[in-house]
Amino acid sequence: MELKEVSAILEEKKTSGNAMWMGGEVFAGVYRYMMRYLERYNGSAYKLLYTVVFDTKENTDEEKAAVKSAAKDILQESLRNSDILMQVGENQFFLLLMEIDDENVVKVVDRIERAWESSPFNIVASLIHEQEKVYIERHESEENAKDYNWVAVVDDNSMNLKMAEHILKKDGTKVTTMQSGAELLKFLKDNTPDIILLDVMMPEMDGFETYGHLMKEGYDNIPIIFLTADDTDATETKGLGLGALDFIKKPFVPEVLTLRVKNSIELIRLQRNLADAVEKKNKENKSLFIHVVQSLADAIDAKDTYTNGHSGRVAKYSKMIAERAGFSSEEQDNIYMIGLLHDVGKIGIPDSVINKPGRLTDAEYEMIKNHPSMGARILKNIKEMPQLAIGARWHHERYDGNGYPNGLKGDDIPDIARIISVADAYDAMTSNRSYRKPLEQDVVRREIVEGLGTQFDPVYAQIMLDMIDEDKNYELKESDIVVAKKVLLADDSTVIHRIVEHTFNDLPQYELECVLDGEQCIKELESDKYDLVLLDLDMPVRNGFEVIKYIRNKEMNIRIVVLTGDNDIESIRMADNMDVDGYINKPIGDKVLREVLRSL
Repeated sequence: MELKEVSAILEEKKTSGNAMWMGGEVFAGVYRYMMRYLERYNGSAYKLLYTVVFDTKENTDEEKAAVKSAAKDILQESLRNSDILMQVGENQFFLLLMEIDDENVVKVVDRIERAWESSPFNIVASLIHEQEKVYIERHESEENAKDYNWVAVVDDNSMNLKMAEHILKKDGTKVTTMQSGAELLKFLKDNTPDIILLDVMMPEMDGFETYGHLMKEGYDNIPIIFLTADDTDATETKGLGLGALDFIKKPFVPEVLTLRVKNSIELIRLQRNLADAVEKKNKENKSLFIHVVQSLADAIDAKDTYTNGHSGRVAKYSKMIAERAGFSSEEQDNIYMIGLLHDVGKIGIPDSVINKPGRLTDAEYEMIKNHPSMGARILKNIKEMPQLAIGARWHHERYDGNGYPNGLKGDDIPDIARIISVADAYDAMTSNRSYRKPLEQDVVRREIVEGLGTQFDPVYAQIMLDMIDEDKNYELKESDIVVAKKVLLADDSTVIHRIVEHTFNDLPQYELECVLDGEQCIKELESDKYDLVLLDLDMPVRNGFEVIKYIRNKEMNIRIVVLTGDNDIESIRMADNMDVDGYINKPIGDKVLREVLRSL
């Protein structure tokens, strides 16, 4: 099908063919687009699911295929060109009918039923259906959905109240009148008008005093327009100085009163909607930024097999120290993000150096010492938050000036870096390493005490010591119980099993299970939870494609890496269309397998 044909179908022009027939991947994208269309334009649609039910089990595969093909043709010919049809199972068809009313849906269903009854295939099978109406209403805020304005008018003169009510009601405005400031304050406890018209000159409590009570009691979100018969500039200046939105002179000029009230309400609503939109967008941007930072931190930690979660823990401890040190909530959040990225420079350090179990050579240590400067160069490009580079650049400086990369001393080291330095050292001592488990708490405490005023800022290090003393059960550390990721290998070659098992023997953070065919793989997935499946495509009983389909249909949260020995481009393309996470060519190399595991 060419582009012109697709466009013609969507525009419901006469073409050969009827309802649009789509594959699963294309249909999913179109379906999501259609749902967004319904939400945006308050549209409606119908979803129908037709199932072919065979009357007996004696039908051959060829007969069943012919029946299902006939059902597809009948459905396709019974629908409009703009309707969409997809086969979702062995014998089921999903229909999406856009912008159709209840009466016409009944006609469509009747048309399909008559077509099926008149076909020869209704003798061996039934075509049944279920349907659901889709109506997505765009929700508006209560304020925007309200179809009237509500004004509270406060004046001790009843004639003024009647006049204001008469003028405003003619414009469709809801009006509530009161004769004193005290009455207004009582009214506001259970009501929220859009705007208040408040007389300045009133007995007992004048308009300015009333305004002061409104601000004191938290009603500053309701705009105020003062009413006055006083023409002096002093009165108007005082009211506007207090924060009033406007002044209206008495006696009222109907057009002026109506327009000022209406325009003031619209202005306030516009400002609020704009403020809400800006706040929402800021929250979305901040959330996105945090997710990106966390993902980057995870990528950094993944380079080191034995420091999983290190960046997150350093960020957490840093924020705790900052909170106790009196930093504001916003500063604490910033320190948390800076802590997440303090080791970003390790991206540029070879894995062989980072994961070396033994002592580093002088040359290797010099490479490690480059990661603060490298991290600062990476983060300095984020102009929106220049502080990010502070933690990366100076978290290895020492309070006595003997650190790196710049040998800064004392207060010359930024506070953020001094905080992260303590948190980083604490996590290094309380985390699993290739050569040891977390150190005992008293050992960690003693190391920090010895570093007071030399390695660490004494103020922030003391806060860390206080946190240690309060942590009676030593919970503030990485668990020494490592929960292994579960990996399932499905391949009909026992040689592949042995190769993969050899690699996993050196990876205690993974637990491997092996099966010989797709059927066993699916049974294993049904009985246990796995994080990753290494999957051969060409297997007996059920092949790899069937396993992938099973995982995707069940919506399992499992990564899939395909093993292929023939470099068949078509097979790889098919697997890619099924959204696999990676490929490994056979014969499998130890280094390649480790890299794939690390990248996932």
